[in-house]
Amino acid sequence: MEQLDLDFYSLEPIRIKVDKVIYGKIEMYRLYCPLCKNRLLDSVGDFYCECGFSIKRNEWDRLVYEAITKRYNCPAHIRRELKSKQNGKCYWCNRPLGTLYEKDGKIKTLKIHYDHKVPFYFIRSNPDRNWCIACNICNLFKRNRLYRKESKMREYLLKKWDEKLKKKTIMIIGNLYK
Repeated sequence: MEQLDLDFYSLEPIRIKVDKVIYGKIEMYRLYCPLCKNRLLDSVGDFYCECGFSIKRNEWDRLVYEAITKRYNCPAHIRRELKSKQNGKCYWCNRPLGTLYEKDGKIKTLKIHYDHKVPFYFIRSNPDRNWCIACNICNLFKRNRLYRKESKMREYLLKKWDEKLKKKTIMIIGNLYK
């Protein structure tokens, strides 16, 4: 499986909205940070956030204002490609899909979820290379969390899995397809 560290900024276009606002007699630019949602204000339009996000006024040409792409299901050709590429395993935890597990006293299987590596919530776009197959558990753990590196996201999800397995709130039984 290809291990690609997907940088948030490499997905084009970054879709954010910059507003021109007036506070008293002062004209300012307002932006909500796409990473942490802090409100940023600047008179020139150079934004710097505590979380590390920054963009200068002269870089605004790579932004698309207010143009928000609709969220849609993963296209069939991408689904076929992912199934072949990921060999029936979750992109995040590498567990085989179809693995039997027990949760809340019920036997279930790890199901396929077509997931955005960088959550749609942040990029408001559906680029083909942003799709992966995740198991239902990883997808639920992940929600709309964002890390700068996929390796950090994977680390977080494996830690969540370990917590659940240690507490026995999820117990792996075996693989349905073996």
